[in-house]
Amino acid sequence: MPLLRIEHYPGVRQIFIASEAISHLAVVEISPFGPQYVKSGVSGISGRVAGVLYGAVTSALGSGKICRVVTQGIVSGVVCASSINAGDRVTLASGGRIAAFNTITPAGAISGYVPINLASGGISG
Repeated sequence: MPLLRIEHYPGVRQIFIASEAISHLAVVEISPFGPQYVKSGVSGISGRVAGVLYGAVTSALGSGKICRVVTQGIVSGVVCASSINAGDRVTLASGGRIAAFNTITPAGAISGYVPINLASGGISG
């Protein structure tokens, strides 16, 4: 449960509390500390995904810092764990990265934009 919802082009950002230091454009997931806390997406469980962090949380501990998470919209520069082709659906990999999921299109270049809609609890493209 975010602290605040910000609707702004090209997507919706919500405010959470970071429970650790997290890098810019990393996929984040809900932390065990509570629904308003996020941490780097390391579990690989798509159902825990909160979104993509916009702006780094750089303090030594990171705990308690306010952070902006894109939960719906288009994000450019998301960190990938493996190659992703244009039209691929993506899912959470470990380490705050995304990976191709259920690839059904021929190989092609990725456009650099990953559409996300996390109302269903996953990243889709």
